[in-house]
Amino acid sequence: MALAGPNVLVLERGPWRDSLPIRSMGIKRRSPFPYGVRALTHLVRTVHLGRWALTLNRSGMFEVFFCPGLAVFAVSGVGGGSHGWLEMLVPPQDPSYWTVVTLS
Repeated sequence: MALAGPNVLVLERGPWRDSLPIRSMGIKRRSPFPYGVRALTHLVRTVHLGRWALTLNRSGMFEVFFCPGLAVFAVSGVGGGSHGWLEMLVPPQDPSYWTVVTLS
């Protein structure tokens, strides 16, 4: 996105996920990736609606923010934001994908 012109800021927070690279670094406090039945209860961390927030699971991977005129889907996972934005690493096939649209 930054190459397309918009200002971009990537922040990472949340638990380290239990993966081989994280284990090899000796990080003791890890959370499992939500999969199977656990995905239903462990996938979402917090849902924010304006000033109201409901935390479902402090180790959840995804956080959703809804504010007037803005919706944000964020990843809570230190050491690998690619959990949520991996597809952004692949250039879009449609050249008009990055066309700026002005909302009125």
